[in-house]
Amino acid sequence: MTQESAGSVNPLATKCDTKGLETLKVRILALEKFRRHGGSGYFHGLPTEVQYVAYRWLDKFIAKWRYDLPSWRLAILVGQAKRLALNPPTSKWGRCMLAMRGGLAAQQRYRTDGRCPTQIATAVRLAKHRRRKKEELFQSQYAPYLDTGGPVEQNTNEIRIKHLDLF
Repeated sequence: MTQESAGSVNPLATKCDTKGLETLKVRILALEKFRRHGGSGYFHGLPTEVQYVAYRWLDKFIAKWRYDLPSWRLAILVGQAKRLALNPPTSKWGRCMLAMRGGLAAQQRYRTDGRCPTQIATAVRLAKHRRRKKEELFQSQYAPYLDTGGPVEQNTNEIRIKHLDLF
C-alpha cells in the first residue's frame, strides 16, 4: 500500500494551497465598536457641538499635511482631532509645554558647552548625605553618654556629653 492510496501525503512534497486564504476576511468582534456604521462620519459618538470642533481640528491637520494622507496618517489625525475636541489645550498646558521646552534647550546648551549643571547639586546632596550618616553613627554609638538636658532644654540643638569611657 502506497502513501497516496492511503490518503496521507507528505506535506513537504506538495505546495501549500493558498487560493482560499486570499478572500478570507476575519472580523474581530471586539473592534466592531471602532468601525464606522453607515455614513455617520469619523466622530459619530460625539455630541454635535464637539463634532464641529473635531472637524475643524481635522481640517486644520489635513491642510497642514497638504492632503498627503495615507490611511494610517488619517487615522492618527482623526484620533488627535477627537482628543483635542474633547480636551482642548488650556493656557496652563501651554505654559507647561514651554517650560519643558526651555528646560530641554538649557540642558542641550549645557551639553554643547561641556558643562554639567547637576555636578554641584549632586556634590551638595552627597555631602549632606554623608553628614547625616555621620550624625546617625555618632548618635547610635554615644547615645547612652549624651545628656539632652531634660524636657526644658530639648528644643535646643546643643548636645552635651556627660562622660566618656576612655578605656
